[in-house]
Amino acid sequence: MKLLRSILVAVLPAALIFPAHSQNSAAARQLSLKELISGKAVPLSVRAKDLDESFARFQSEGSTADAQQRMMIRNMYGMNVAANSIYFTKGDTVKLESGTYLIVYGLENRIDMEAIARHDMRALQTPRKLRPKDKLLLSLLDLKNVGNITDLRPFNFDDEMENEADRNVAVVNTLQQLGAGILQWKHNRGQERLPKWTQLVTPALRQQMYPFVHDYRLWDHPSTGETFRLNVALAGVRLPDVTNRSDVYMAYEVTPAADTTRGVLFADGRAERVSNERWEQLKKIKPVGVTPVEIAARQQALQAQMRQRRLNELKRIEAEENAAKKRRRR
Repeated sequence: MKLLRSILVAVLPAALIFPAHSQNSAAARQLSLKELISGKAVPLSVRAKDLDESFARFQSEGSTADAQQRMMIRNMYGMNVAANSIYFTKGDTVKLESGTYLIVYGLENRIDMEAIARHDMRALQTPRKLRPKDKLLLSLLDLKNVGNITDLRPFNFDDEMENEADRNVAVVNTLQQLGAGILQWKHNRGQERLPKWTQLVTPALRQQMYPFVHDYRLWDHPSTGETFRLNVALAGVRLPDVTNRSDVYMAYEVTPAADTTRGVLFADGRAERVSNERWEQLKKIKPVGVTPVEIAARQQALQAQMRQRRLNELKRIEAEENAAKKRRRR
């Protein structure tokens, strides 16, 4: 405990390590469990946007929950995920019963489950940065059994918080996963038709797409929470009949980024960032369906394939019967 305090003193102002409200500046504040869970004495959560230079960040390798989650992912997916128990603290401590605890805050889940779904090993080793609206939950680290504390340093907004480039990449990844879920949903339905949606994403649509769009947050901008918009021209359309899927947008980022680019999901399932000039062009492109002549040709080709399959099956059965007759003659 003394060693930890000496390290924190080097990183944080003394007033933050030894709270002024304590009778003894080196003593932890005594709290009852009731006082703690009320959230009045110590906030039960903080927003990432409220972190400032009065905090320090560190990594703890003693998190049992983190270790269990990494083991589960390794067993289920065969992936090795780096430990990511990152916490933020002002250095305040509290005493509960006979134990002394360091007050820290951290994300409920620092492991990027989106990266696991994409089998993105690079992202698994470098988890996403904090987003302004992220909720950091209170944890109490027992100073008698705190485990290994590493990478202790003052909180730096630029290092810890997601920047514009990070947000742009996150939007494309989110749209890509959204598109994969939508395409899987319509394929699973058998008719290959998209839902009869409106431009706005409704709660009913989120429910309708589950579990193929397994995370409701995929419908929203990962940083701002602003919901994506949909292309009404694709509502109820049988997607395989659209011949220009690579040029028709399916969903898009409503508010462009600072560099004026916008995340766009196309009807063929790919997502990318486009310039404002290209976006204006994309808005004018309508889905082009196959003509009645092409539909008839497809049906004829399908019927021909079915006839050929039946013919091949009859030939196979006839060959087996002839072979059986020859064996009986012997």
